[in-house]
Amino acid sequence: MLDKPVWKLEPRGEFSAKSAWDYARRRRDPSNTYMNIWIKGLPFKVSFFMWKVWKNKLPLDDFFKRLGYLMASKCWCCVLPQEETMTHLFFTSHAARKVWNYFLTVAGINVDRLTFHQATVRCWTLQTVPRLKPIIQAVPSIVVWELWKRRNGYKYGNPASINRVIYQI
Repeated sequence: MLDKPVWKLEPRGEFSAKSAWDYARRRRDPSNTYMNIWIKGLPFKVSFFMWKVWKNKLPLDDFFKRLGYLMASKCWCCVLPQEETMTHLFFTSHAARKVWNYFLTVAGINVDRLTFHQATVRCWTLQTVPRLKPIIQAVPSIVVWELWKRRNGYKYGNPASINRVIYQI
């Protein structure tokens, strides 16, 4: 008897384009993280940007280093420039610290000794009045969006103060 190929994705064992397509499109259960990034009422570009930040996929110097490019790195926002990394730009720089502290201390979240991801998750999981939940959930996305705009402003000749960033948020 000759060998016969068996397609394990079909009960009858016969290949079909439909079963291959269904297998290729199989989606995992959405994680809570991504459900918190996509907030109703928040502009798509801000949510999409936060998704890229969460996955560490922005075109910053540390991203290019991971790809193997060797280059000098400089944070555009700092008086004493440091290496431009995701963590530095959005959480540990002087401007980022002031902005995060301004909003999170009001919500009762202490930023000291937290990472960016921990601070963000704390905003998402904070127990609050149901009416305020979407606003507090959106704070991390809006903060990183405005810090990104500030960084680009410095890089391309239109700097914004920290107070201006807070006002925009």
